[in-house]
Amino acid sequence: MEAIDGSETGKKPKVPAARLRGLSAAGGKETGEMNRTERDARRSGRCGLLLLAALLLVPGGAGAGRAAAAGETGGGSAGSGARGVQALERDAVAVRTAAETGTSVSLSAAPAAVGGEVTVTVTGDGLADLYAFEMTLNYDPAKLEYVSAAYGLAGGMGVPASVSGGKAAFAYTQIGSETPGMSGSRKLLTVVFRAVSAGKSELSLSGVKLVNSRLESAAPKTLLGAEAAVAASGGGTEAGAGTGTGSAGPAAGAGSGAAAGGQAAQPVTVTPEQAAAASAGGRVTLALPPGAETLRLPAGTLAAIGGQALRLTGGSGGAFALEIPAGLMKSLGDRAAAAEGALVLKAEPVSAASTAALLARSGGGRTADGGGLAVSSAGEAYAFSLAVEKNGTAEPVREFAEPLTLTLRAAASSASDQDITGIYYIAEDGAREYAGGSRSGEVISASIRHFSTYAVLRVERTFPDMPRSHWAYGAVRSLAAKGIAGGTGAAFEPARSVTRAEFAAMLSRLLRLMPAAGKASFADVPAGAWYEGEVAAAAAAGIVSGRSERVFDPSGTLTRQEMAVMLTKAYAYSRGPSEVKTAPPVFADMDRVASWAAESVRTAAALGLVQGRSGGLFAATAPLSRAEAAQALYGLTK
Repeated sequence: MEAIDGSETGKKPKVPAARLRGLSAAGGKETGEMNRTERDARRSGRCGLLLLAALLLVPGGAGAGRAAAAGETGGGSAGSGARGVQALERDAVAVRTAAETGTSVSLSAAPAAVGGEVTVTVTGDGLADLYAFEMTLNYDPAKLEYVSAAYGLAGGMGVPASVSGGKAAFAYTQIGSETPGMSGSRKLLTVVFRAVSAGKSELSLSGVKLVNSRLESAAPKTLLGAEAAVAASGGGTEAGAGTGTGSAGPAAGAGSGAAAGGQAAQPVTVTPEQAAAASAGGRVTLALPPGAETLRLPAGTLAAIGGQALRLTGGSGGAFALEIPAGLMKSLGDRAAAAEGALVLKAEPVSAASTAALLARSGGGRTADGGGLAVSSAGEAYAFSLAVEKNGTAEPVREFAEPLTLTLRAAASSASDQDITGIYYIAEDGAREYAGGSRSGEVISASIRHFSTYAVLRVERTFPDMPRSHWAYGAVRSLAAKGIAGGTGAAFEPARSVTRAEFAAMLSRLLRLMPAAGKASFADVPAGAWYEGEVAAAAAAGIVSGRSERVFDPSGTLTRQEMAVMLTKAYAYSRGPSEVKTAPPVFADMDRVASWAAESVRTAAALGLVQGRSGGLFAATAPLSRAEAAQALYGLTK
């Protein structure tokens, strides 16, 4: 590791002619027209673009370049690089701007007590041909005082830190035209501060430029900050110190300051400036890279987000994504502001083994009625939580006023079992609840109204009276996997007539209706009945009605024309009235369909939700079988 002291290494740069074109060997004065990159670089005062002028163009070679960068030979004190920066401005080398790299640059900070030292490490991951870099480390000067720094790369040289007002600027480069760039993960810089007062200092990076050996400059895709914790003198250090701070880039935002030495991943704190930089089209997009599990949004950051939606991605290769709508973000921001606290979102990955162990708490592959059940992991699993944090305490946010969208990556092998694969909520006792299963490529999305453990699962429920050869096998298999349709004991009883309560309950589950408050309005729906809440929810949504104002007839059989009316109402409820189509008569016995059901029968047939029986008849008043009910409801899922 090279100390930032401007000492001579004795190496001489080998300068290719192409790098000197348009510049005089004596003093770097322009002999041709200044190109746009040079002009922009000089206007922004960028340190001769990563010290390359010091290395390649300052008369006297590398040694003189090092001395000029330091401002005085051997000078390495804080702030001593400023004069060298100014001297090098006139000798700037043209550096081409390349596309954003896939590299991440992260900070980690060890906690300390007042009077002690806080060591900050800057690490680059995913480096590819790194030849030179420049960056500014931002910190709170009321909490930290700059002491020293050392570059972590051997064989090159760098300028002493330019320190002023809570900012420390650094620049480093390799030496010689034949020296290759560095790749992989490297420690770029170690900075030592003295802790001067108790509290937390956010640490962040800005102005980070990475240059390869072809003199192409690019910004890293992700900047990962940290939070240095300083305890009162003699009081020890805080548990969990070293909180990460995510930096929002042009395309995505937050990152993780993963702790060094195998410690738990550090939280990510997003500043208002970072949120603003990650805003586009009414949405703030942040990305947690692998290893990060916690996102922290202080009140000021939530105010900066304002009435915008939030999209957060994370996990290895984008294992999950959360879409929080604008209205929900505003209400959460108001809640955090009222508490003068921060919103803290955690997304902890759950392994397949842990998922299996959790599911085993509810009986594993057995059902309460003795039927066959096979449940297995089919993709990612995460435990999500949300809380308002204030003064070290967290108040959980258990439910949301409006749904948000969760997307999880599914295993490639699950593509052939899409009908029985979806996102499930898993309770602490292992009970599972289908959340949704809208699939696009290798990801599955669902609308959720609360946080807990969610997993992509393959669920197969089998019934001895539903063989693969049965015409409704696929529909029953899909609905049973989602918990929409169940058996009666171990059997499904496909030929039995479905009751009005059974069909209303299945519709309510399919539409994921929230149970209506209070008792159902029908006199013959007793309190505590297994179907009470679902019938009440379907009635409140306007999907089912009684045989009269006060009579629902839950045990009565459902006729096929009643089924058609309920189906079209459910279709309109889930997709909007504009989606409902009308059609001319399609069945030979349409004259026997009641006038109140005729339009629904025509519409349901046009949508493919109902089919006729033999002879082209609809059989409007005939009882609906459980197999027919399953097939009709299955059509609503498509």
